[in-house]
Amino acid sequence: MKKVILGSLVTIAMSVSLSAAVYATVDGVDVTDKDTGEILRAIPGAKYNAMKPNDQKRVLNQAIERKLLSKNAIKSGIESDAEFKKQLEKLKGSLALEIWMKRIFEKITITDTEMKVFFDKNKDKFIKPQTAKARHILLK
Repeated sequence: MKKVILGSLVTIAMSVSLSAAVYATVDGVDVTDKDTGEILRAIPGAKYNAMKPNDQKRVLNQAIERKLLSKNAIKSGIESDAEFKKQLEKLKGSLALEIWMKRIFEKITITDTEMKVFFDKNKDKFIKPQTAKARHILLK
């Protein structure tokens, strides 16, 4: 349930982007590259534009189905469900923290000199012990 709600919130938030490429329009709602990207997140390194047309169609259909199912879920009154409200509050907290942390980290700047000083003080933390890999072990 949490993943569905989070996925829906992320999809909605991402579809607001003004620079998103629109692949389809369903019930007046655009299906964008952000929506297909959300589906492709489960496949490391997958890029919509690099896919074969048949695969692109499958991904686009999944994004469309997701939009339609989300709309049906909202129409069904799920937003008034106690579990939905509970999960939504959890997600709001997590989302607020994530956005707040992003803004804080964007304000942080580290100079090359600061990096060098940190590295010099912490060289022991950057030392990688030597390792050996054995592919085959033969016993007689």
